[in-house]
Amino acid sequence: MRNAICGVTMVACCALLSGCVAPGNDSNTLGRKQDLSPSLDAVQLPGLADNNSRPDTGPRGDTASLTGPNSRLSRANWAPTAFVVPVDGVDGLPTYSRQRQFADATARQRGDFPTPANALELGGDSLEARRDEVLFAPLDSFAQALLVVPRFFFVQPWEQTRHEAQRYWMAPAMTQRITSEDVARFAEPKTDAAEPAGQ
Repeated sequence: MRNAICGVTMVACCALLSGCVAPGNDSNTLGRKQDLSPSLDAVQLPGLADNNSRPDTGPRGDTASLTGPNSRLSRANWAPTAFVVPVDGVDGLPTYSRQRQFADATARQRGDFPTPANALELGGDSLEARRDEVLFAPLDSFAQALLVVPRFFFVQPWEQTRHEAQRYWMAPAMTQRITSEDVARFAEPKTDAAEPAGQ
């Protein structure tokens, strides 16, 4: 009986692996036209989406590439190049709950596209908005539980949907963070101290 239960459990676990497969993610482009502004199209990945892939470079000699008269490779004469990479979501099974956020003091709380100016933005007073979220959370959770059943009829549980980027928060500046020295210390393998000679 125990072996039968283990066998059924293993088969059930293997069946669950199909939930990790989403053919919509097998794309050779980034972004979709309906998700972008009218002036932008999906960005093709060179060598995958185009048919004119560059031929593979043949093997070269095992010599240093930065030696000799051309060892100083200055890029002062290079023109700036702008790379526009759209925000691309992922395909997966539907999510029947919604996340309610009232705080919008920072760019990440509003779900704005990250830029060099707002990527590390930590300012903005959102204490009152977060307090409102805490007070609203019990009522919202109850409403979400009631809405799960009707949402099944609009989007089937086995139907793939596109999950777009969500708003995110960053920890405040005073949050204690781990340093690179701590990471190196934790990564070092622990070995037992050598026993004194003669024992």
